[in-house]
Amino acid sequence: MLILGHKNFEVHRKWAYFVLAATILFSLWFIAGWIQTGRWPSGGSLEGLTAGVGAGLIMFFEMFLWPRKTIFRAWRIGRTKYWLKAHIWLGLLCLPLGLLHGGFHFSMANSPLAGMLSWLTLIVVISGATGLYIQNIIPRIMLETLPGETIVNQIPEVLESYRNEVNQMIRETCGLADANTDPTLSGEMSIVSSVKTSGSISGRTMQTHTTYPFIQGCEPLLTFWETYGEPFLKPGKMQSSGLADKKSSEALFQSLSEKIPVEAQNMIDRMKAICDQRRQFDRQLSLHFWLHSWLVGHVAISVALMVVLILHMTLALQYP
Repeated sequence: MLILGHKNFEVHRKWAYFVLAATILFSLWFIAGWIQTGRWPSGGSLEGLTAGVGAGLIMFFEMFLWPRKTIFRAWRIGRTKYWLKAHIWLGLLCLPLGLLHGGFHFSMANSPLAGMLSWLTLIVVISGATGLYIQNIIPRIMLETLPGETIVNQIPEVLESYRNEVNQMIRETCGLADANTDPTLSGEMSIVSSVKTSGSISGRTMQTHTTYPFIQGCEPLLTFWETYGEPFLKPGKMQSSGLADKKSSEALFQSLSEKIPVEAQNMIDRMKAICDQRRQFDRQLSLHFWLHSWLVGHVAISVALMVVLILHMTLALQYP
């Protein structure tokens, strides 16, 4: 749910005005009661009770978003984008209503339950706002800085295909190709048959790849690949080798370029491109983690807030 930016904010403008107006009106109502009685309206006063009931209803509505997206998804209770807008803006409104109701009470010493409720409400709203900011910023960063972005779950498979490609390329160039590969071919296409399995389904696939001629003096290329390249391209956590840093990687490839024949320079260009792709994948995984991990904490704190809220309501009804 994008908000930042003039065009994105246009669809949220009415919600923003509503939250701002409600906050101002409730604040003025409480201030008027304070001036009239000489003390801040309590949670049991008309002002306090109205704000408290409003904040409580909003909290229950906010928590209903999860079953709406899972348990009751088939019912199609309204469009998701409208639910998200309401979730965002009513969640923000919940904070001033709750604080006005509790008299901005954060002291755990005087009243542990009221203080805990205020702190949890504040933390939930802050975590939600932080998550909203993250979801507005990170996709933009990924779009602008990760041209090689791919589906996260497919990154290991893509890396494995890159590793196999470079390995075959270097082995052919260094004269270590498989027996069924003609080392005299240059830039030709060969067809490889293999069996591929996906879940419970398996079948034979046909793949093509460019064959490379044998070039004398490419031993440093093979050594470089075995020492730096192959470990770096292995799926999983990126190895902290010289290729993990772009400047260090450039220096290593420059040094390698001076040791091998000119005919093999295109190998270096291809390896550099794939290593750059590997670094992009690592950054994508890191950004993807922050894009989604905040939700775990937000939900956990929200559940704790609802537990404390229900306890607060129970005690308030039993001991008015």
